[in-house]
Amino acid sequence: MNSNDGFITIASYPEPMEANLMRSKLLSEGIECVLLDEILISVQPFYSNAIGGIKLQVHQDEAEKAREVINESNNANLHVVYKSEAAIDETNLDHNRLYCPECKSEDVYFERFSTGELFLTIILLGIPALFIKGRYICYNCGNKWEKN
Repeated sequence: MNSNDGFITIASYPEPMEANLMRSKLLSEGIECVLLDEILISVQPFYSNAIGGIKLQVHQDEAEKAREVINESNNANLHVVYKSEAAIDETNLDHNRLYCPECKSEDVYFERFSTGELFLTIILLGIPALFIKGRYICYNCGNKWEKN
């Protein structure tokens, strides 16, 4: 237990983004909390292991409730895909528009290169490879497919 006015550490995180996401979740639940060593790790990320990460602290009285919120958040399915319960009528689809072949969502985008492919072609060839076909990715279900 720390002597920070009754605050105790209930979790630690290696990166500021993770710590701030959980802090925001606790604050949205009405649980007062603070982050220790966040600025140090933001400036010197390699110190994270040495000092035990960014510590998420809550008041002793709210520690049990905070742990429950953290456990619920850690066990949550973060990528939830909602598909319509109704059968999709293939005959009514506008074939001039682009649809995901899995969920029939119009929320798709074209990715010419992945970051790794782009980096690799620049390293090996000195220029980005323009011969890579690219692929479509659905924002709704995460399906990836190549252009026909």
